[in-house]
Amino acid sequence: MANHQIKILTEEGQSVTFDCAPGEDIISAAIRQSIYLMSSCREGGCATCKGFCSEGDYELGKISSQALPSEEEEDGFVLLCRCYPTDDMEVEVPYTFDRISYTEEGKEFATEIVALEKISSNVMKLCLGRWKEIIIQTK
Repeated sequence: MANHQIKILTEEGQSVTFDCAPGEDIISAAIRQSIYLMSSCREGGCATCKGFCSEGDYELGKISSQALPSEEEEDGFVLLCRCYPTDDMEVEVPYTFDRISYTEEGKEFATEIVALEKISSNVMKLCLGRWKEIIIQTK
């Protein structure tokens, strides 16, 4: 099976395009290509990754009806973390292009731990210093 082309359109009309393998959800496909779309739980429960499918076909995995009510699903809204394309797709997202992040392969960021404080029995506060960019060459 061939990969599908996914085009994400932001609210101001800019776009990013990437491949999505068969059986892969859109959020995972984007991450695999160092593109970070807005998402949070990646479990179909929070609606952070909600978008409107304006072109293409797909299957939806298990989702919360609070995150994507059936009326919205019928109208073409999807949760990108649970959206599995069966065709090339175009999806409109309700945020601007600058909300999409990118990373370069082989680039890491280093920092120092300034403070580590116990807040409660199962919560720690981690304070980091100013980060420094370092380049690591990959094979």
